[in-house]
Amino acid sequence: MKKEDLYKFVNILSYKKTIAHEKNIDFLKLVEIANYEFLTSAFFHQLHKNNFFDTNNDEELFTYLNEIFRLNTDRNTQIVNQLKEIVSLLSSAGIEPLLLKGSASLVERDYEHIGIRFLSDIDFMVHPEQIQEAYSLLMDAGYKKVDADFIFHDSYHHLWPIEKEGMPVMVELHRRVMGGHSTFEYIPFSIDTSDKSTNSDFEHAWILNPTYKLYHAFLHTELDDDNYNLKTLDLRHIYDFTVLTKKYYTEVNWNELDQLVKSLKLDNNFQSYLNICKELFGLITPLTVDNKKVRSDYKKILKSFELRGSIHGEFYPLFPKLQKLYAKQRLKDIYHFKKDNYYAYYILKHIVHQFKTYVFCKDCLKKFTSK
Repeated sequence: MKKEDLYKFVNILSYKKTIAHEKNIDFLKLVEIANYEFLTSAFFHQLHKNNFFDTNNDEELFTYLNEIFRLNTDRNTQIVNQLKEIVSLLSSAGIEPLLLKGSASLVERDYEHIGIRFLSDIDFMVHPEQIQEAYSLLMDAGYKKVDADFIFHDSYHHLWPIEKEGMPVMVELHRRVMGGHSTFEYIPFSIDTSDKSTNSDFEHAWILNPTYKLYHAFLHTELDDDNYNLKTLDLRHIYDFTVLTKKYYTEVNWNELDQLVKSLKLDNNFQSYLNICKELFGLITPLTVDNKKVRSDYKKILKSFELRGSIHGEFYPLFPKLQKLYAKQRLKDIYHFKKDNYYAYYILKHIVHQFKTYVFCKDCLKKFTSK
């Protein structure tokens, strides 16, 4: 992938007409980026909203994007109905959930249109003393554990995902707002971090307040996904953060957000994160900085983007990726060993597995070398 295509894509997502109406744009490449980043519906919405297809006669492009947008609109409408059913079920037992991530965005109408944001599941949390009762209520209502080969552990921040026949997405009931295997409570569910939903259909649901909403969006990419260390560009989350910031800008306590980030010693991560938002979407906040460090980080992130799909890209940056790939907890999740003195053995076992998968697999090698 080329960074020039990335810039054309985000310029359309931000909608700059001078870019969108250029005749030399290769829309197949931009659609490839959109699909990879789960931003196809957002891409279409911006084009359609700004009357792009009034002058562009590419019927195939319009039909393809419009159909995806239509399907996602229908799907998100069903997800909202699924959320209504869940909140009603729980509130009848005196349990008021905290809706998280995309679930909160749909309910709070954070996007201009219900069809813009893509959701893979429903995330919500209840108070710790209510979690088993909430899980049982959902199971009694027809939800079942997802039958899949998950790398999962009892210490994870949510319970085993569940799904219900006829419902569009699976559900993840959280023990903690986030944090993977960490038991640290990065964001407690309390009146200091949360507000009641502004949607009259969800009067018994809570959402994170604007400051913690942005804090959670940032932590999700930096702690759960480790994007800063891996120099990964997760465009969907950057776009989501930008949308949320623009909507809640005046309600965010920027000083508090700054202190929250500093308390975890994530200053560099956050500065780099905000700089990506500035460089790609023109978002400037009271905490945005411009210095040599963030500019260097941005160059590495662009390089990582351009290397996607290549063997070099699989191992760039090398040491952070190796650390994540062979982390003790990750190997424990995969191979289910308990004693730490087995760690070295399973490192070797996993290396052999990787070689068999990526080095001696002719189909994989052909895929990478054809890029």
